[in-house]
Amino acid sequence: MKVFKALSSETRYEIVKYLLDHKDCIKHLSEELGKDFLVLYRHLKILEDAGIVELKKRFGKTIICLRNRKLVEKLMEISDQIEKNLNLNAKE
Repeated sequence: MKVFKALSSETRYEIVKYLLDHKDCIKHLSEELGKDFLVLYRHLKILEDAGIVELKKRFGKTIICLRNRKLVEKLMEISDQIEKNLNLNAKE
C-alpha cells in the first residue's frame, strides 16, 4: 500500500515519471520541475520509504535513481490506464 500512497501525490507521480528518463541530483531535479528543494526532498523521502527510489550521496550531491525500473514502468502504465478509464467513464 505504501507504493500506491506514494504515487497518489501529483508531485511524486511527476518526479517518478521524470526519473524514468533521467538519473539526476536533487538540485537539478528541483530546477527542472520548478519545485522548492526542501519540498522535493520531503517527497523523495516518501518515495524512498515506499521503495520506489534510492537516494545516493556522491561527490557532495544526492543522486536519485529508481530502485526497480521495470516495476515502476509497470506501475506507471497501470496508473495511466486507470486514469484513462476513469476519464472515459466520467464522460459517459
